[in-house]
Amino acid sequence: MELPVKWIVDAFKAHGKPLVMCLRYPKSVWEAEKQQLEDNGIPTFQTSELAAKSLAKLCEYGEVLRKLSKGK
Repeated sequence: MELPVKWIVDAFKAHGKPLVMCLRYPKSVWEAEKQQLEDNGIPTFQTSELAAKSLAKLCEYGEVLRKLSKGK
Protein backbone atom coordinates (compact mmCIF):
# COMPACT_ATOMS: atom_id res chain seq x y z
CA MET A 1 0.00 0.00 0.00
CA GLU A 2 1.33 3.43 -0.93
CA LEU A 3 0.54 6.77 0.63
CA PRO A 4 0.19 9.45 -2.09
CA VAL A 5 2.28 12.01 -0.20
CA LYS A 6 3.08 14.24 -3.18
CA TRP A 7 -0.61 14.52 -4.12
CA ILE A 8 -1.60 15.28 -0.51
CA VAL A 9 1.12 17.93 -0.10
CA ASP A 10 0.31 19.53 -3.49
CA ALA A 11 -3.41 19.72 -2.65
CA PHE A 12 -2.63 21.17 0.78
CA LYS A 13 -0.42 23.88 -0.72
CA ALA A 14 -2.85 24.66 -3.56
CA HIS A 15 -5.88 25.15 -1.34
CA GLY A 16 -4.36 26.47 1.89
CA LYS A 17 -6.97 24.76 4.04
CA PRO A 18 -6.16 23.14 7.39
CA LEU A 19 -5.28 19.48 7.06
CA VAL A 20 -4.25 16.77 9.49
CA MET A 21 -3.48 13.13 8.83
CA CYS A 22 -4.24 10.08 10.91
CA LEU A 23 -1.66 7.39 10.22
CA ARG A 24 -2.28 4.19 12.14
CA TYR A 25 0.61 1.90 11.41
CA PRO A 26 3.24 -0.23 13.10
CA LYS A 27 6.60 1.35 13.82
CA SER A 28 8.89 1.74 10.78
CA VAL A 29 5.99 1.68 8.29
CA TRP A 30 5.39 5.00 6.53
CA GLU A 31 8.04 6.81 8.61
CA ALA A 32 9.47 8.55 5.52
CA GLU A 33 5.98 9.55 4.34
CA LYS A 34 5.09 10.82 7.82
CA GLN A 35 8.24 12.92 7.87
CA GLN A 36 7.47 14.37 4.42
CA LEU A 37 3.97 15.35 5.52
CA GLU A 38 5.24 17.00 8.70
CA ASP A 39 8.07 18.75 6.83
CA ASN A 40 5.37 20.33 4.65
CA GLY A 41 3.28 21.56 7.59
CA ILE A 42 0.78 18.70 7.77
CA PRO A 43 0.56 17.33 11.32
CA THR A 44 0.13 13.58 11.71
CA PHE A 45 -1.55 11.73 14.54
CA GLN A 46 -1.65 8.08 15.61
CA THR A 47 -5.42 8.09 16.25
CA SER A 48 -8.46 9.61 14.59
CA GLU A 49 -9.53 10.98 17.97
CA LEU A 50 -6.34 13.04 18.31
CA ALA A 51 -6.68 14.28 14.72
CA ALA A 52 -10.30 15.32 15.34
CA LYS A 53 -9.39 17.07 18.61
CA SER A 54 -6.66 19.04 16.87
CA LEU A 55 -9.11 20.21 14.20
CA ALA A 56 -11.63 21.19 16.88
CA LYS A 57 -8.99 23.28 18.66
CA LEU A 58 -8.04 24.86 15.34
CA CYS A 59 -11.70 25.85 14.84
CA GLU A 60 -11.79 27.38 18.33
CA TYR A 61 -8.64 29.33 17.54
CA GLY A 62 -10.20 30.59 14.30
CA GLU A 63 -13.24 31.81 16.24
CA VAL A 64 -11.02 33.72 18.67
CA LEU A 65 -9.19 35.35 15.75
CA ARG A 66 -12.48 36.33 14.08
CA LYS A 67 -13.80 37.88 17.30
CA LEU A 68 -10.57 39.80 17.82
CA SER A 69 -10.58 41.13 14.26
CA LYS A 70 -14.19 42.35 14.62
CA GLY A 71 -13.27 44.26 17.78
CA LYS A 72 -10.72 46.45 15.97
